[in-house]
Amino acid sequence: MTTISVRNCCYKLHLSSIDGFLFSFDPGKNHRGRILIITDTAKAELNNRLVGVKLCKMKGYPRDLDDDVISRCHDNIEEALSRCRRGIGGLFIGQLASQCCMFYLRVLSGNTGTGKKGGAVDVSRVASLYASALEDFMMRRESKLQHHVVHDFATRYTALAQQLIIPLTRYIKDGVQVYRKTQACSMLLSLLSSPTSGGNMMSICPSLLDTIVDILSNLLKAPATIKPKYLVELLR
Repeated sequence: MTTISVRNCCYKLHLSSIDGFLFSFDPGKNHRGRILIITDTAKAELNNRLVGVKLCKMKGYPRDLDDDVISRCHDNIEEALSRCRRGIGGLFIGQLASQCCMFYLRVLSGNTGTGKKGGAVDVSRVASLYASALEDFMMRRESKLQHHVVHDFATRYTALAQQLIIPLTRYIKDGVQVYRKTQACSMLLSLLSSPTSGGNMMSICPSLLDTIVDILSNLLKAPATIKPKYLVELLR
């Protein structure tokens, strides 16, 4: 596994360094350019702290990435989300994966790109990956995905996450559990409260209002089923 000293982190951060915290090699396979998430929970807990405190808050990340590295960053995000959906490594691995995805997005956003927003981020690809993860969490009762994986993206990169607004409007009603519906309400509020959501507000308001009215009507028919926390988030 790639190692890096905290002292060296303070000067110049190379993207390859973070792979050592999040990924390890799969025995018996061609490892060149291949990254896989570690499964040691104790190491994941320590690495999660190092990534959150040291790496993800660094200002000295590279801002002139070539196309190959940009592509690899997107591949790393996809691989991390895929592993999170399969529940590999438990809580700390999930937290570590989410922290690293946020770091990759920060680095990509700070690089030049052809888009008007997001820097070098492939907004369509990233939004699609998180939309798929969101659907897994909201619609599969047996989902192993932890809510903070999508929540981090929706609350920290609201400009990139605007494509989640429409599905979240459905999930506040159709989520498989009250807890997940409550999480959908929270994420939707963050996205709609963002300055970047102005263009979406007018188009989403009619369907959102209809959904909320429908939910409240159903709750009034069965008041014993009302969950206060869900109702509070819904009406915020």
